[in-house]
Amino acid sequence: TSSIRSGHACDMLVYSSAWLHSTGALGHWDLMLRARALDNQVWVLGPNHARDESNETVMHGDSKITSPWGQVLSGCENDEADGCVVADLRKEDLSDLRDRIPLLSCRQPGLYL
Repeated sequence: TSSIRSGHACDMLVYSSAWLHSTGALGHWDLMLRARALDNQVWVLGPNHARDESNETVMHGDSKITSPWGQVLSGCENDEADGCVVADLRKEDLSDLRDRIPLLSCRQPGLYL
């Protein structure tokens, strides 16, 4: 799981996806990316297929970069076209968050089933 990986000096998770528009429109894609960033204190990159309504299976689009605070830093402005998502990620910001809210050091993996 992502939480186990983040305990091993992981600063970023990437969820390369073909997220369907049927669930993405409900906010599931955004919620999943933001929650994984927040509960693991990592940056989360979420590249996704651009939406093409003419395809039989419609993807959601909405590629984005999420901060360890669970905030969306950058995203595609047009979900129906190819695009590039860019954000400045500073190691100092991640270290500051982990010092202020030491979630990872409070975990007890020996207790997990």
